[in-house]
Amino acid sequence: MSTKWETLTKAAERAFQQGNLAESETQWLAALEETHDFAEDDLRIAFTVDCLADVTAKLSKPVLAELFYKQAVHLRTQSLGPTNLAVAASLNSLAKFYYTQQKFPAAEPLARRFVYIYEQALGETHPDVATGLHNLATLYHMQGKYKEAEPAYRRALYIRQKALGDDHPDTQKLMKNLGTLMQVTKRTAEAQDLRKRTIGLISGSWKALPPPTEGLLTREPE
Repeated sequence: MSTKWETLTKAAERAFQQGNLAESETQWLAALEETHDFAEDDLRIAFTVDCLADVTAKLSKPVLAELFYKQAVHLRTQSLGPTNLAVAASLNSLAKFYYTQQKFPAAEPLARRFVYIYEQALGETHPDVATGLHNLATLYHMQGKYKEAEPAYRRALYIRQKALGDDHPDTQKLMKNLGTLMQVTKRTAEAQDLRKRTIGLISGSWKALPPPTEGLLTREPE
């Protein structure tokens, strides 16, 4: 391992955690320079690019952030293959970026690919598949694509209910979002039934996923 690369990444992560984003970006860029002599399939390159995407997004540099997120997807796909869970994690990061930029059509195919990869790797009823479906349904919902949103919500809800039960917060959020969809599509009775079973506020935020255990380098928690 390159000692200089490791030193620079630790400094970048430390600056990031301290809220010094400009310094973090500088250190990550220096770390990226150190990867030029690495093998093309070295996962440290994708890791560095991924972290640069995160910090430039937080610095409100969307053009750079988009380029880095796309590069991370490309690098992991080249190194690990298109159906690896680490590739799905990169797809999810890019989809989340587009979601925060309100570029919902751009996020859609990425969210669909994420769901497909996780279904193939973990099975159609895995809890992380439900999270991906919830994100996909949210994208459809926010664009008024109610016919596409409903089956994604219902599949995610079924998985959550089986795994967690009706009272779990994640299940409740899905019920609320589906209830809102029922209300918008004039199915008032179904909407009221779902509303009676839930409490709190409807969540339209992007749902976080745990990182895959293979194919990704780890970073210190934020």
